[in-house]
Amino acid sequence: MSCKTADHILDWAYMGDPEPKAKWSRLSKVNEFVKDVNHSLNCIFCHDPHGAQPRIIRDGLIQALTRPEKDTLWHKDPKAGKVDVKDLGQRGFTRKIAILDKYDTKLQCGQCHVEYNCNPGTDPVAGKPVTMADARTNHFPFKDVNDLAQHYRDLKFRDFKHAITGAMLWKAQHPDVEVYYGSVHDREGVMCHTCHMPKEKDAKTGKTFTSHWQTSPKEYVKEACLGCHKTWSREQAKYTVDSLRNRYQGKLRKAEYWLTRMIDKFEEAKNLGVDESVLAAVREKHYEAHVHWEFWTASNGSYFHNPQLADQSINKGMVISQEAIKVLDEATAKKRTLAAAPAAVAPAAAAAK
Repeated sequence: MSCKTADHILDWAYMGDPEPKAKWSRLSKVNEFVKDVNHSLNCIFCHDPHGAQPRIIRDGLIQALTRPEKDTLWHKDPKAGKVDVKDLGQRGFTRKIAILDKYDTKLQCGQCHVEYNCNPGTDPVAGKPVTMADARTNHFPFKDVNDLAQHYRDLKFRDFKHAITGAMLWKAQHPDVEVYYGSVHDREGVMCHTCHMPKEKDAKTGKTFTSHWQTSPKEYVKEACLGCHKTWSREQAKYTVDSLRNRYQGKLRKAEYWLTRMIDKFEEAKNLGVDESVLAAVREKHYEAHVHWEFWTASNGSYFHNPQLADQSINKGMVISQEAIKVLDEATAKKRTLAAAPAAVAPAAAAAK
């Protein structure tokens, strides 16, 4: 309700909070909201309609950038531009936009191509539902994958309960911008628009313009890749992208193997009556291992955006799964040994008589 259109911008209070004078809120019925939409992605997402300055309007992102903790990737970015948040309350309820001092597509694209919470869930501490009335249902972490598990612990939010282990888990939304921060291309000053909105030349007029056809750079390799990678051909560029993707998919399959093995071991241990304290500890490991898999299955183009971070994180998840398996194996073996002990004692006692 905030990402796919900006038609609602004058009728939606900050964070989608229910306000008597605002037409729509987080509690609105989505089907009714959609009937009132006439446009999809609008120019005003990234450009101020009055002065054409670069801007962001997504309230969850604005809230993240203004958190007192100053804990987002943007806060840690030495190249980050300044953000000037404007409070617009002329319609009787709070609204906010943020004007940027320069184009920063890590923020502008980061209005949608990020991990954010947009659904009801469960408070794992209180064990109670988190409904759309709760502001946690419109929330941007805007953090690195290695910080997400703790972030959602602190937020006290999980999306669903695993049917076998009972672990309270998190469901990701396309964390594309977070992946890109700190990558090789990012360190070189390349931004999202450099590759996804390259400069092109009109064949008829000869004028240069910025493409707004945001799709895979594989569709326009010459403009997106070969300007910097001057020794490459189109074929080499596409081969590089495809090779990185294939390697990445192989990594994910390995992570899934270890996650599945951990879940199978958990079921075996539970059926044997392994202590709840052991199972509870493994559930936390399941949550952490899941984060380092789920994050990458939900992201787009991570194999190219930041293959080094993908390797590090997916490997970390596999190690956590293996640690959990070790705990379960040891607990299961102990349980079997204790169960076998009375059976061994009984024949010995009978022989003594």
